[in-house]
Amino acid sequence: MKNKNKIIPNVLSSELERALSSFADKILLSDDSLKLSGADISTLIAPIVRSIKASTSSGDVIGLALPHGVLQALTTIAIILSNRVPIVFKEKDTFEMISTKEMSLLITSSHDERFVSVCESDINYGVLKRISETSITLEFKIINNHETHSKLPPDVGMILYTSGSTGQACGIMIPAEGTVFLAQSLRAEFLLNSNTTSTIILPLSHTMCINTHFFPTILSGGNAYFAPSLSNLGTVYRNILESKGDNLALICDLLPYLHQERNLRGLPAAAHVKTLSLSGGMISDSDIEVASSLFPNARIYKGYGLTEATRIALSCIKDGERLFDGNNGYSLLEGVQIQIRDEENKLCKAGVEGAIFIKAKTLMKGHYNEETNVIDSQGYFKSGDIGMLSQEGRLFIHGRADGIIKINGERISAAHIEETVMSCEEIKKYYQDAVCLPIKTGNRHKAYLFLESIANSIPTSDWVTKKLKQDLKRRFKVPIEVVEKKCFPRSNTGKVLLKELCIL
Repeated sequence: MKNKNKIIPNVLSSELERALSSFADKILLSDDSLKLSGADISTLIAPIVRSIKASTSSGDVIGLALPHGVLQALTTIAIILSNRVPIVFKEKDTFEMISTKEMSLLITSSHDERFVSVCESDINYGVLKRISETSITLEFKIINNHETHSKLPPDVGMILYTSGSTGQACGIMIPAEGTVFLAQSLRAEFLLNSNTTSTIILPLSHTMCINTHFFPTILSGGNAYFAPSLSNLGTVYRNILESKGDNLALICDLLPYLHQERNLRGLPAAAHVKTLSLSGGMISDSDIEVASSLFPNARIYKGYGLTEATRIALSCIKDGERLFDGNNGYSLLEGVQIQIRDEENKLCKAGVEGAIFIKAKTLMKGHYNEETNVIDSQGYFKSGDIGMLSQEGRLFIHGRADGIIKINGERISAAHIEETVMSCEEIKKYYQDAVCLPIKTGNRHKAYLFLESIANSIPTSDWVTKKLKQDLKRRFKVPIEVVEKKCFPRSNTGKVLLKELCIL
C-alpha cells in the first residue's frame, strides 16, 4: 500500500530504536526458555516491520491479539518501529467492541484462542508464525485496503481499551511523548538500568504494565522477563520467585492470591525484589502489610493514575526497614498540574476536598474515534476521583466520586469502609478482600459490603458479620448490608468485576 501521507516517526518509536541499538549486546526480553538481546530483537522484528510497511500506511492503527509473552512484546515493538499505532487487546477481549474499520490490520496467531473467529471474519488480518528461534513471518489476508491514520490526533503512541467491567469499554489514545517522559521519570526514581530485571506479570494491555513497567525497563536497557499468563492465579508467586527479578509492578487485587499461595506451599519471601510498585485503586494498610511480608527487601511505592492519565503521582511507603506514614499523600511527578474543584467547578483552597482534575504530558489525547471532548479548554481532565491538595502541594486521594455513597443524608466513602474493615485483625482471619458498593433497591440506594472468604469457604458462624454490621453502623451512622462470597468474580488481571459482584 502506498503511503500517501508521510508521518514523522514519533518520539516513542525513536527511543525504542535507540534502545535496541544502544543495548544491542544486552538482554532486553526473556522468559523461562528464551533470552533476546537488543540485536536479537532487531533481527527478529525486521521481517515483521517489512510486512507491516508493505500492507499498511504510515500512522495506521493495527490491532494486536496475541497471548501474553515475548512474541506479543516483539510485535508491539515492531508495530511502533513501523510508525504505526498498536491497539493491544486483552486476551479475553472480543473485537466487536470497536468497528473493524478502525483498524487497518489485526495481527494474531494460531496460539490465540480467538484465532478461528478472526480467520472467519471479514477484516484484514495477519497471522504471526514462529519459524525458528531466529525467524518470524507474518502472513496476510487483506480484504479491504483502508487507512486509519486520518482519524488520529498528533503524537498518539498506542491505544489501550479500558476493561469495561463497570461500563462501556473505550479506546484511550496514549501520547508517545508522555510515554517516553514517564519512562524517563520512573527510570530516575526506580534507578532502572541495563542490570535491571523487571518481572512482567500483568498483560501489556494493562497501562500499569506497558507504560509504567515494560517501556521504562526497555528504554533503560533492562531485561523484561515475561512470567506465564495470569490465567492461573495460584502460581503467580512462584513465577515471581523463579524470575529473580528486582523490579515488580502489581495491582493490589493480586496480593491476597500471592499471600495465600505462599502460605499454602510454605514458600520463602521474595527477597530479590528491590522495587515494588503498587496500584489499582485505593491501597489499604492491609495491602501494605501483605506486600511488606512478601517482599521484605523492596522499596515499596504506591502510584496514582488512570489509563487516561497513566501515572501522575508517586508515594514511597516503605524504604528498607522504614515504613512511612501512609497518610502523607502523593508527590506529583514533574510537570503534572492538579486542580481540585468544587461542585460548581470552582477551584478549592488547599486542604478542601473536591473533584481531582489532571493536566500532564501523560494525559491521553482523547477517546479513539469518539467526538466527545473530555478534556476542557484549559487542558484538564476530570479524573472521577475525590481528593485534596495540601499546602505543600501533596495530593491526597479520598476515593472515587461514584464511590461516595449518600444514605439518609450521610455521605460515606466506600473506600474508607473497605479499608476500615480489612484493617481489623478479626476480619482478616476469615476474609481476604472487601468491596463496598451502592446498590439501588426500590427508589433508594443502600450500601452493600461484599466480603471474599479465605480458601473459598464461608465461615459456619455468622457472629463475625453480625458484630461487623453493628460496628459499621455505629461508626458510619448508616446501615450497611454485609454479603459473604466464596470468591469474587475477577478479570484475567485479578480486577474485581463489579457488575457480576452485584448480582445478589
